[in-house]
Amino acid sequence: MFPTLFEIGPFPVRSYGLLIAISFAIGIWWGKVRAEKRGMDGIVFTDLVVAILIASVLGARLAYVIPFWDEYGSHPLRIFKLWEGGLTLYGGIFGAIVGSLLFCSYKKISFWLAADICAPLVALGIGITRVGCYLNGCCFGVPTSFWTGTIFPATCAAGREYPGIPIHPSQLYDAAFGFALTGILLAVEPKLRGRGQLWLVFIMLYGANRYLQDLLRYFDPETTVRLAGHAFSGTQLVSLAMVAVGLALFFLRGRSVAKSH
Repeated sequence: MFPTLFEIGPFPVRSYGLLIAISFAIGIWWGKVRAEKRGMDGIVFTDLVVAILIASVLGARLAYVIPFWDEYGSHPLRIFKLWEGGLTLYGGIFGAIVGSLLFCSYKKISFWLAADICAPLVALGIGITRVGCYLNGCCFGVPTSFWTGTIFPATCAAGREYPGIPIHPSQLYDAAFGFALTGILLAVEPKLRGRGQLWLVFIMLYGANRYLQDLLRYFDPETTVRLAGHAFSGTQLVSLAMVAVGLALFFLRGRSVAKSH
C-alpha cells in the first residue's frame, strides 16, 4: 500500500500518522462547534480534546504493546515509534474514557454531556484512521475469495503474513462502518433525551460491529481466548461486554430522565 505518502526533506510523512492527525484536527473543530451549541465553553472542550488525545494514544499503545511484550521488551525504544502502526482501538477508547472522567471531574463539567458531544466525532475518527490502517497494511483480514479480496505488497504486515493471497480489507470495512455510524448518530441524536444516551448508542453499535468484523480479521493465535471450545479474540469479548453494559446504562439514563418529569 502506501505507508509513506511523501517526504518533506529527510522526513517521511506516514499515511497512518497523518490520518490520525487529520481526525483529531477535525474532531477539535467540530467538537468545539457542538460543545458551544450545548452550552459548554469551547476553550474548555478544546482542553478536553487535548486530554483525550494524550490519554487515548497512551491507552491505544499500551493495549497493543502489552500482548507483544516479548518483542517490545527487548527493543523498548520501538514502543515510541507510533508511525509504524500498532495502536489498539479499544485501548484508545478506554484511555479516552478515563482521561475524560478525570478531566471532567477536575473541571466540574458533565461527563455524559461531553461524551454525547464526542460520540459522532469518535465514529468519524474511526472512519478516517481505518483508511490509514489500510494504507499502512496493518489491522488486516483473513484470506477470502470474495470480490473485495485484496493482495497487499510484501513490504507491509498484511503482505508478509499472506504473500500473494487475497485477504479481506477489514480496515476498509471498519472505515465504512465508522462513516455510516457518524450518520446514524446524527440521525438519532434529536430523538434521545437522556444525557449519555448518544454515547451509549455508539458503544453498543460499534461493539456489535467489532464483534462481527473480528470474524474476518487476522489475529495472532497466541492472543486469542478459548471458551466453550471456540476461539475468541480479546476484542470480541470486550465487544460483548460493551454491548451489554451499554444497553443497561442506556435504559438507566433514560429512566433517570423519565423520573425527573
